[in-house]
Amino acid sequence: MLGSLVALRLLPPVLGQWSIAISFLGLGLAAFLWRQAARRASDTAEALETAGHLPDGTLLLQLGVTVTGAGLLALLYILR
Repeated sequence: MLGSLVALRLLPPVLGQWSIAISFLGLGLAAFLWRQAARRASDTAEALETAGHLPDGTLLLQLGVTVTGAGLLALLYILR
């Protein structure tokens, strides 16, 4: 989330107006993942207290795809 806010502040003069949209997209995605992580932590705590089923790995997959995608975009930008 902090990276998106920094990008929103620093990148538009350097990269142009499209970086504002990318920054807001990153901010929204970070907020979504943060909320999902909080919900997963709550579900996990409840499952451990009641001996229920633990959450699946969907959130971890989403996080992995997001980080990999951001890394690939950064690599493409550096190599262009």
